[in-house]
Amino acid sequence: MEQIKTGNFIQFLRKEKGLTQNQLAEILNVSDKTISKWENGHGLPDPSLMIPLATALGVSVNELLLGEKIEKGNYQEKAEQNMVELMRERADSKKKLLAEALILIVSMLSCITLTLVAGYLQIKTAYKIALIVLAFVIVIIGSIAASILELDAGYYECPHCHHKFKVNIKTFLASMHMGYTRYLKCPNCQKKGWCKKKLTK
Repeated sequence: MEQIKTGNFIQFLRKEKGLTQNQLAEILNVSDKTISKWENGHGLPDPSLMIPLATALGVSVNELLLGEKIEKGNYQEKAEQNMVELMRERADSKKKLLAEALILIVSMLSCITLTLVAGYLQIKTAYKIALIVLAFVIVIIGSIAASILELDAGYYECPHCHHKFKVNIKTFLASMHMGYTRYLKCPNCQKKGWCKKKLTK
């Protein structure tokens, strides 16, 4: 799914219906900022809002996801394309999370190994310091790479309104976390909570 294409389509349909962002937000019981975010391609509507949004804009959910109107003869084909795209997105997210776990394991093992080598080998102090510094550099680089992969894989789901969203790297690094669950502020309902990682919208 192309967020920008879907966002442009939502904006086009809203204007075609003669609705303001405020009016559409009231129909869906969301904020006008949420509508603006969708239209600017910074996120997709929550699955629970897809049917009400499609109904309000006079299109099908498939058309909404695709970002264009579908001719009747192509409907089944386009529906299957949407399903395949969702499956691909889920598979990509799983691969990124697996790669993140592997990077963390390898970097931690490397750090432990280098630290032990520095402690037990009879070598000059300068070499020991160099090995310890190298160990910590590997951990830092590994952590950054793992964070980028996790950040890019899937979405976080608000425990209050079930809105799925992505966060920027600054928010990601500053948030408390337990595994793939992070304490974040939902951009939709503005409440804070432990948001679980979800692989797809």
